[in-house]
Amino acid sequence: MKIRYLSDFISAILAGTMIAIAAMVYMNVGGVAGAILFAFGLMAIIGLKLKLYTGRIGDIKGLRGIPEILVILIGNFIGCLFSLLADSETARRIVEMKMSSTVLEVILKAILCGVIICACVKIKDNFFTVFAVAAFILSGAEHSIADMCYIIASRSINSEAYAFLLLVIIGNAVGAILLSCCLRIIKNSDRRN
Repeated sequence: MKIRYLSDFISAILAGTMIAIAAMVYMNVGGVAGAILFAFGLMAIIGLKLKLYTGRIGDIKGLRGIPEILVILIGNFIGCLFSLLADSETARRIVEMKMSSTVLEVILKAILCGVIICACVKIKDNFFTVFAVAAFILSGAEHSIADMCYIIASRSINSEAYAFLLLVIIGNAVGAILLSCCLRIIKNSDRRN
């Protein structure tokens, strides 16, 4: 493993751990307060410049960026293992609710979350992050790394869960890349005017 990928991997594990902590807080507190407190995870990731899949995928550099993204996803997953410390019954209820969505709902909710998290990472403002994260949680948007935490905590890792996570990973990518591309178009247009 190249040194760069090693540092990406370590950073990604730490980012996954921050999301695991945030997910555990949300599972313990719930509601609006839990959704607001979940923002701790993303604020820590942004502040510490850690590598979170949903925060990095929007800026992927074509096919040559895929190895880095895979390293980040694997590292995030390992960090999510801390969510095994959470209450499995609460996690099970969350996962059952998420798994009851249709494929289209999952993809659209994941795209929405991809847009929100990409905006948080680009804006880098804690005030915005608190409300954006609360909005994605309370709206039911799907965040691939948080969903990994809930699935791990529920101890219900199976083929259905893997398929669900794959849809969310793809949807998060579409949302983040879409926002990044639109912002690039706007920026280039502003330069010409």
